[in-house]
Amino acid sequence: SFFLDNSKIDIQVVATEPNKAVITGGKTQDLIIALNAQKDEIKKKFNLDSLLADFYKEGTSQERKDEIIAVYEEAQKEEKVVDSIFFANNPTSFYTLIQLLKKVEEYPVEEMDAKIAAFKTLPEFQGNRYLTEIEKAVETLKAVQPGMVAPDFTLNDPKGNPVSLSSVYTQHKITMIDFWAGWCGPCRRFNPTLVEIYKKYNKAGFGIIGVSLDNDEALWNKAIEEDKLTWIQVSDLQYWNSAPAKLYHVKFIPQNIFVDQEGKIIKRQVEKDDIDKFIKEFLGL
Repeated sequence: SFFLDNSKIDIQVVATEPNKAVITGGKTQDLIIALNAQKDEIKKKFNLDSLLADFYKEGTSQERKDEIIAVYEEAQKEEKVVDSIFFANNPTSFYTLIQLLKKVEEYPVEEMDAKIAAFKTLPEFQGNRYLTEIEKAVETLKAVQPGMVAPDFTLNDPKGNPVSLSSVYTQHKITMIDFWAGWCGPCRRFNPTLVEIYKKYNKAGFGIIGVSLDNDEALWNKAIEEDKLTWIQVSDLQYWNSAPAKLYHVKFIPQNIFVDQEGKIIKRQVEKDDIDKFIKEFLGL
């Protein structure tokens, strides 16, 4: 893929190796080439290609995988710094706009409003569909910030009974809205840990409502049974078109949102390794 603007673009490609095409020309494309060159240097510095091959090689120990993950995370930190510098130096490039759409939740909504306003002053972004998508995303996110009352929704449980979010969170001191799916590997791998957390804190006031992004009812029910999920589960079986997922701007799973007994949002996207501590501190245990 490349950015096509109103200038001469040169594409050099060998038919048998299209992924190695060299594309030059165009203001945006040249910026990306320079940015990618910096990222390639980071990959070489950390020897990522070799490490990732080692990671997926059969027989690699978990200890070695953990070492590789640690190196990868350090490389990611350096790449983020490079990205940040690029965005600061090119606040209204087309590439920056695309990346903002992907990273919209990483910025405070007030900062996103300012960035959107800067783009809207430029004629080349009038009617731009990506800018429209970002505006919609920010408006959605404004309604689900900590302190706001969680937007209510009602979906059916596996037996076809309608269940509202508000009917669940009023029964607990703290409730986790757990967006997941039976087809989602990371979700399924985390479920055993979540089951233990639920058992540990349920009697102290912790509840969960699982919102599934499945589109296969049989798979959804099978996953609930196999993973021994005893808390309330709901779904409209609409996959990524799930109404609550759109309501809460859920673009990846697993993802969580915590609300209190009055339905006020406490926090979004608590990291899985921090969930136990987060619940324990909220309950004062």
